[in-house]
Amino acid sequence: MLSRRRVLLLVPALLTTKVVLSSVTRIPAQKKSRIALIISEHWKRSQRQPKVSFYTNYSYLIAGSLLFRDMKMMGELTAGSATRSILYARGATEDQAMGFLQPIVIDTHALHNPWLNYSVYLCNTLIPGILMLLIFMVTVYSIGTEIKDRTAREWLRMSNNSIYIALAGKLIPHTVVFFIMGVFYNVYLYGFLHFPCNSGILPMIFATFCLVLASQCCGVVMIGTLPTLRLGLSFASLWGVISFSISGFSYPVMAMNPALQALSNLFPLRHYFLIYVDQALNGYSMAY
Repeated sequence: MLSRRRVLLLVPALLTTKVVLSSVTRIPAQKKSRIALIISEHWKRSQRQPKVSFYTNYSYLIAGSLLFRDMKMMGELTAGSATRSILYARGATEDQAMGFLQPIVIDTHALHNPWLNYSVYLCNTLIPGILMLLIFMVTVYSIGTEIKDRTAREWLRMSNNSIYIALAGKLIPHTVVFFIMGVFYNVYLYGFLHFPCNSGILPMIFATFCLVLASQCCGVVMIGTLPTLRLGLSFASLWGVISFSISGFSYPVMAMNPALQALSNLFPLRHYFLIYVDQALNGYSMAY
């Protein structure tokens, strides 16, 4: 029966995972177990094709997918070891056997997130996206209520009939509040959680400020295009939700339809994501 040490040496990623090795056909009923590896007691002496079964807990999708990949690789290595023994028995040298088993050696490296931490991938775009969605909704609501309550003329008269002063007086307090929220999540992600940030935290704070301004401008355009509170809020929520899919952090924009590639430039989250990749991950200067 395979020992735990040999299994972990085959796949180093399993060193931080609880692996259950069992020789019975019943999966251990342990809620904390991530993997159940079932091996026959007489699998080495069996004349038939030996069978090794492994079960992965998919309660956590990413953890389950990574562990499934590692266990599948371990099974392929085990099968390759048996084939190598046969080649040795037929007189093949080690170089000949390895060249037959693995003609091309693939060396993989995970850039910018070598820990394969799902939070690094998700939070750096999901949290700004939620903030952007809130800005859409609040901006549309604050202007839409003036239209709904028929106080838009009074609001404009108090601003000396200047639409710029009216918008500035209503949106600047929102800008300050949302920017403070943006600074908070940047400090939390890069200061306390120590997520990758190769250019420093200041460029990301500046990118957050630009995201707040761009989101407010989009909110003004939304309520200006559909000047009713109900339709404006629907437009804002729809545009905000689509931003998560079209920004490029879940599916590459370059693989999308050309029309969607052009449309992605209208979403503030898309530009924030590009800045995040250049600044935080690649460490480029702000000049780029």
